[in-house]
Amino acid sequence: MDANDHRRAMHTLQKVYEDLARRAIESVLENEEGLRSSPYSFAYQEIEDRFAPRLVSLGHLIGSLQHLQRQRQPQTEYRVERIEGPVAELDTKINERLKQCQGETLHQVSLVPAEAVGMWHAFLTMSRTV
Repeated sequence: MDANDHRRAMHTLQKVYEDLARRAIESVLENEEGLRSSPYSFAYQEIEDRFAPRLVSLGHLIGSLQHLQRQRQPQTEYRVERIEGPVAELDTKINERLKQCQGETLHQVSLVPAEAVGMWHAFLTMSRTV
């Protein structure tokens, strides 16, 4: 079962829920006078018996599928790596490091001079989706 099947099932259940809720509203409006005069009337009992269990069950099913969908959403992890060296060697060192990071995305490279003369720090901001 893939994400498309999951979406189709959710969409179908939501349509069923909407249709059932619409029919419950129509039934309430048809029996409005009787419901206003006595909230515990036969009309109320009939509406409750007919619609409540199904609406509650569908609500739980939809909620469960939504919960599963939230659990399956990919998460992005960010990290920063530091590479140090003379400015003339940094491009080679950065490229070597990036070759080791297959499947990761490079977002930014920041260069900062180190205290030692001719040395630099390159900070690579990277992410991967898990």
